[in-house]
Amino acid sequence: MTDNPDPDEVDRLIRMSTSEPRIVADLDGLVRELHQVQEAKEALSRLDAPTLRMALRRRGQGPATGVGS
Repeated sequence: MTDNPDPDEVDRLIRMSTSEPRIVADLDGLVRELHQVQEAKEALSRLDAPTLRMALRRRGQGPATGVGS
């Protein structure tokens, strides 16, 4: 930095340096959500094709093309 640092740049640096706890918490939450998504995909992969097609129809997605069969 220079002898006369830009106050806006100093403010930006302070905001960035203090954002770490929030970012880590956000990342932890996203990793937990990703694990849930992976678990859901694994559970869906164990379903038989007719059950999966029925569930998709109930959701309004029509027949499952290439999913689970």
